[in-house]
Amino acid sequence: MKKLLLSLICLLFLANTTYAQEKPQKIKIGVYLMSISKFNFTDGTYMADFYLAIKSDKDLPEGLKIDAMNGQIISREIADNSPKYKIYRYKVACNENINYRSFPFDSHTLSLQFEDNVLDETKIIFEPDDKLLGVDEKVGIIGWDLSKKTSHKVYTHFYPNFQQKYSRYMFNVTLNKPITASFIKGVLPCFVIVCGVFLLYFMNPKEPKDRINAMASLLIANVILHINSTAALPPLAYLTIQDKLMITNYLAILASIGVTVILIRNMPKRPDELWKINRTAQFIVYPSYVLLQVINILYVY
Repeated sequence: MKKLLLSLICLLFLANTTYAQEKPQKIKIGVYLMSISKFNFTDGTYMADFYLAIKSDKDLPEGLKIDAMNGQIISREIADNSPKYKIYRYKVACNENINYRSFPFDSHTLSLQFEDNVLDETKIIFEPDDKLLGVDEKVGIIGWDLSKKTSHKVYTHFYPNFQQKYSRYMFNVTLNKPITASFIKGVLPCFVIVCGVFLLYFMNPKEPKDRINAMASLLIANVILHINSTAALPPLAYLTIQDKLMITNYLAILASIGVTVILIRNMPKRPDELWKINRTAQFIVYPSYVLLQVINILYVY
């Protein structure tokens, strides 16, 4: 009987202790972006200048220190220091893991990530507040279209070494490369080169040596264009859209050179069939090239 009473007392004590534990304080948070500068396309670094606002229904906890998780804080100033509402002005050197697969039709999401460096989820939980979210209308980056539509969210970040969970806030803004500029600088030159190759099919097939010399020159031009167009990219372990466009060009040019070699080999034996061989090659090479390039471009979307 004594053991049963002791067990009941322990259970009641544990229940009261659990009930007495304070719930984590909910803190509303949002970012107003002032500027993005020094965006380095090669390594994904940029400088962000913004206001970070936080507010709560009760006094904000002492010792609150919100740290940038994907960059280094250059400066942090407090603009409003009310007990329940604070605004900080941050300048942060950020870095982002850039995905170059869609180059030259680039679209990159730049993020700002924050969490308190002391108070975990047992003490505070962030909540995104759309009323605190915004982008200044003068924000812009030369050569890029900055989307004025932003997004933010809060998620739990777990540190397995410390067995602790922290509430992390993420603000996102999107950069897009203008499609017209991407097409003119990336796609149009490779189409011009292959159009030059295809025009050579209309030369007299009985004079293939001049054709093969011209195709060799266009092949060299394609290699130079490929190197120049991807020179700004870091060494990548995958192919970009630009790589696929240029590789398709290589295939078309090499196939055309192969057709010209066939014409040269058949010129002494079957000179009357050279026009037929040339026409058949056109019906095979032209549609195949167009189909592959359409697939490459549609892959972007």
